[in-house]
Amino acid sequence: MKISPSTYATQLYGKWARISRLHIGLGQGCICNKNSVTLEVNDFEQDISQYILNKYSHNEHFNKWIVEQENLSLNANGIILEILKKIAISPPSKKLAIEILEDIDQTISSFERVHGG
Repeated sequence: MKISPSTYATQLYGKWARISRLHIGLGQGCICNKNSVTLEVNDFEQDISQYILNKYSHNEHFNKWIVEQENLSLNANGIILEILKKIAISPPSKKLAIEILEDIDQTISSFERVHGG
């Protein structure tokens, strides 16, 4: 991929902000009512952050990057936007950043397909 991690993270930030705003009611779960799925944005974000944490927790560069990020709580509300913002501002190695961003992109795109975005 020839895009920089900062640009890719910024694009995903906008994509997730749009999708979550369109498909999630404030504290009421999914408002698209597709397949009778009830999902709150915080639950989905927690699932993504746990997936990223579990997948990359054995990566020395990832662990170092996480420690360097001040005020980054992987259990906080809005964690996906926060991770994307941190990568845009101060990405880990380019290869690692792209891998993480691709995982997030695939997950967000899957959410968008399921919820009719």
